[in-house]
Amino acid sequence: MKPALLLVCFGILFFAACGPAPTATPVAVLPTAAPTVIASATPILAPTLTPTAPPTPTLTVPLAPTAEPTSIPTQTPTPTDTPEPTAAPTNTPEPTATPKSKVALHQVAELRTGASTLAFSPDDRLLAVANGGDVVVWDTASWSQRWTASHDDSVRKIAFSPDGQRLASVSFDNTARLWDVATGNQVAQLDYGYWVYGLDFSSDSQRLATGGFDGKVIIADATTGQPINEFKHQLMVQDLALSPNGPWLAVMTSGSWGPVELVVWDIFTHERRTLAEFNGLPSHSNVVFSPDTKWLAAAMSFGAPVTIWETKIWPEVAHLEISDGVIKQLAFSPDGRWLAGVVFKGETDNKVLVWEVPAWRVVSQMEQADVVWDVAFSPDGQWLVTGLGQGIEHPPAYEGQLWETASGTLVARMPHARQVLAVAFSHDGKRIATGSYDQAKIWEFQSSTGD
Repeated sequence: MKPALLLVCFGILFFAACGPAPTATPVAVLPTAAPTVIASATPILAPTLTPTAPPTPTLTVPLAPTAEPTSIPTQTPTPTDTPEPTAAPTNTPEPTATPKSKVALHQVAELRTGASTLAFSPDDRLLAVANGGDVVVWDTASWSQRWTASHDDSVRKIAFSPDGQRLASVSFDNTARLWDVATGNQVAQLDYGYWVYGLDFSSDSQRLATGGFDGKVIIADATTGQPINEFKHQLMVQDLALSPNGPWLAVMTSGSWGPVELVVWDIFTHERRTLAEFNGLPSHSNVVFSPDTKWLAAAMSFGAPVTIWETKIWPEVAHLEISDGVIKQLAFSPDGRWLAGVVFKGETDNKVLVWEVPAWRVVSQMEQADVVWDVAFSPDGQWLVTGLGQGIEHPPAYEGQLWETASGTLVARMPHARQVLAVAFSHDGKRIATGSYDQAKIWEFQSSTGD
C-alpha cells in the first residue's frame, strides 16, 4: 500500500474508534444457557480478507498543515540527545509451542448498550462502560445498573482509581470528570481548550493526570479533583502515563502531521527531560510504563521502532524494529514479563507481536484477520485478548479473540454483530468483557491443565 493511502486508512480507523457510538437504553440480558464458544488446543486459521481503500477522512484537528505530506519517512529517525543501545535485540520469533491448557468461554451476560471503552473495578464488583457521552456502571453480580452519568460529547477513556473509590472519564467535550463510585455523583470537572485524550491514576490513588489537545496536562488530587499543578506543551497531548512507582509523568505530544515529542516530567520538582523528537508522522500509539517502573516504552512515529528506555537515568536500551506497518497500541502484561504491540498495516493482515522482557526478543506473533482496536492481558500474563473488526467492503471479523501469550495460539472466539472496540480482563482473571458499538458481552473464563 502506498504511504499516503496507508496514512488515510490509519486516520480513518483511529478517529472512527474515538467517535460517538449509537446511544441505546442500557439493558442487561442474562442467557438461559451459557453457550460454549471454543474448547480447543488446535491453532485456528483466520480467514483471508481482501482489503479495500476507505474514503478520504474529513475530520479536522488542530495544527493541521495546509497540505498533506507527500511521503512517509522510510528511514528511522534518530532521537535527539539519547545514546544508542549497545546491542540490537533479535526480533525473530521463536518456534511456537502447543498450548498447555484447554480453554472454554461461556457468555454470562449481554449489556444492550454500546461500549467504546470499558473497565472493571479493582474488586471486580463493578463494570464501567462508556457509550457515546454516557458512562454506565453495572453491578457484576446481578448485572443491574448502579448509576449513569453523562458528558456533553463522546467519552474517550475511563478508568477506576486503584482503591476503587473514584472513576475518571475524559471526553471530546473538552473536559475530564471525576465521579464518586459509591453514589455516581460528580466530584470535579477539569476544563480544557480542546479534546481530552490522556488519563491515568497514580498507583497509590493520590493523583489523577489528564491531558488535552490544547497541550495542557493537569495533575489533580484523585479524591477531590482539586488541581495540584499543570504542565504545558506546545503540541497536542496524544497520551500520557504516570509511573507506578516514582515521580515521573511521561507525555507524548504531536501535531496533526508531526512532529512528535516524548518528554518526562518530575511531578514534584517540575524538571523536564526530552527523551525523543521525531519530525515524521505520529503513530497515534501510546506511552506505557512497565508495572515495576523499570522500563518506559513508546512507539512514536511512522517508520520508527518501538523504543525502550530504562527509567531513572533514561538511557535507550532497545529499538524494536517493525518490518512493515505501524504500532497502534502497546501494553505491558501485569506481571511485567511481556510487552505486546498491535501492528497496523491498513489492510487485513495486521498482527500482534509479543516481546519478552527484558531480552526484548519476539516470542510470539498473532496474525489478525481484521483491524485490532484493543488488547488486554490476563492478570497472570498467560492470555491476551484482542478486539477486532473493520467491515469496510469485505467480510468482517467482528469478535474478541483469546490467545495464549507464549505460543501465539488462538484458543477462543467471542462473536459480536459489530466492531469490537474495547476489551478487558477482570482482576481475578475469571471474566472477559468485550464491547462493540451496540452491546457489551461478558464471558466466563475457565481453564484446566491438559496433558
